[in-house]
Order: sequence, then C-alpha cells, then structure tokens
Amino acid sequence: MWCIGIIAYILLRGSRPVWAHSKSGTFQAILKVGLCFVEAPCTLLSSDAVDFVKRLLDKDYGKRLTAVQALGHPWLSDHWDIKIPLDMIIYGQVKAVVCSSSL
Repeated sequence: MWCIGIIAYILLRGSRPVWAHSKSGTFQAILKVGLCFVEAPCTLLSSDAVDFVKRLLDKDYGKRLTAVQALGHPWLSDHWDIKIPLDMIIYGQVKAVVCSSSL
C-alpha cells in the first residue's frame, strides 16, 4: 500500500514525497521527512484526498491503510455517483480486467 500512496502523492502533488541520490539516502529521507501538504497545489486538495495519501504513507505499518480500507476510504467511495463518459475501448478494457479479477 506504501507504493499506492507514493503514486497517489505524485499524481496529486506533482512531485515525489521524498528524494535522494541513493537507495540508502531515500530510506533515511523517508524516516526523517514528513509529508508536505501545505503549499500549492496541495491547498486545492480536498481533506479526504490528503487524508487518503497520509494514511497510505503512514510510517507505522500497523496504522497504514490496507487495500480493503483504502478502497472504502471516503475519497474513493463517496464519488460513485459521478458520471464520467468513457471511451468504449477503455470501457471494454476495464470491464475485462474487472471480470478477470478475483476482487
């Protein structure tokens, strides 16, 4: 779930939450650095979006969202009524993945 949090952070924030020149530097940065959601474009994010990412990137594994909890998070689950037009090819591909998944 950590990786999903990283991807969500990058998509919402437009930058990586931590960065270093080496793998060990990245690990050290993860341990030392907190997530930043106070400057633009984060000020435009909903509180649910920020909460979703923060809970996916919780350093304490036991407190981090599980996949089931993430799927039930209000940022994802409260928007099923929004109608987004889909191209028929994309719809077919998504439908095929959903039908083949055990989730």
